Amino acid sequence: MNTILTRSALKALNDSEFFNSLEKKKISPMLAHRFYNPNITSDSIKQQTNSHNYITYNGSSGSHKNDKWTFSKKKTIYYCNPKSWYLSEKLDGVRAIWNTNDFLTRNNNKIEVPIWLKDLMPKDKILDGELHCGKNTFEKINRLTSFKIPNDNLWKTITYSVFDYINIYDKKEPFSKRYQKYQIIVQKINEKWTKHRNKYKLRLPLKSPIESVVQTNLQDFSHAYQEYKKIIKNNGEGVILKNPNSIYEYKRTKNMLKWKPSLDGEAKIIGYVSGSNKFKNRLGKYKVQLLNDSSNNHNIIEFNLSGKLSHDLRKSYLFKNNQIIKEPSKDLNYPLIGDIITFSFMTKTKDGVPRQAIYERIRKRNNNAN
Repeated sequence: MNTILTRSALKALNDSEFFNSLEKKKISPMLAHRFYNPNITSDSIKQQTNSHNYITYNGSSGSHKNDKWTFSKKKTIYYCNPKSWYLSEKLDGVRAIWNTNDFLTRNNNKIEVPIWLKDLMPKDKILDGELHCGKNTFEKINRLTSFKIPNDNLWKTITYSVFDYINIYDKKEPFSKRYQKYQIIVQKINEKWTKHRNKYKLRLPLKSPIESVVQTNLQDFSHAYQEYKKIIKNNGEGVILKNPNSIYEYKRTKNMLKWKPSLDGEAKIIGYVSGSNKFKNRLGKYKVQLLNDSSNNHNIIEFNLSGKLSHDLRKSYLFKNNQIIKEPSKDLNYPLIGDIITFSFMTKTKDGVPRQAIYERIRKRNNNAN
């Protein structure tokens, strides 16, 4: 006897097969470009070959001194005018995509979570968001999400904040519509929280650990700047700006911009660390020693610096068995041991280590080097 499938039954079958396949499917998340880049100056813009229209605004991205953020009316160059865009707080956690079966990091590594959390999530919706424990707790959440066996009690302190929805049926759906939909999805998750708690006999957390990230629709640049300052002064990491008409792009895009303060520091290159995977036998990180820091009580602070190193820079250092065997020539203007470099960063950990440090330029050459 032949079985005839109705259109709705066939769609349900196709959906089931698709979502089952997502367990093995890699999803490249949408990544943000910088809204404020301290290296962008009037002179550098003149040298650019493209004709992008940057905007100048009388307001700095902020400076941090004596545990206090201050903002001046200094003329500052920003990427664009975010009028009508959406603004949300940049969360201090681990990026996580819910692919209908598991939480995945931005590098598509599976995050092991308790069964009660996994069972709470929808099996037919793909969500993009951040796992976090609140402000200034990145070290904690980064450690928890690396455990192969999740600590159930510690996971009860974690929140999954949803800030996007990946619609597989309409790849051209604008963010303004996706924002409305992820709010509805999260609302439906939370409506079953009380019943879910009873099912798993959970004492904590009292409220659902799933929340919607609030998006503020911006009136003009001044509105964006006031929201940005308010978040930074409240110890936020920064903000995310999204074009309301943008589709979900599986790459770094200028339709989503991150706006964070940028502080400068100096460090001495004291070593090299070999890379792995695609950077095997090439430079992975610089080993550096922090300089000119009056806040560390004269303790020596060393850390690895890897942010935003270009492919050309990395391949100019050659390793064998994790040992450097060839350094670049000085003509290439790449850092060598003994050089003083300038780097940018957001804030520091409680131990005084710069967070999200990015190499910017050589400050001073070590003329005693061979």
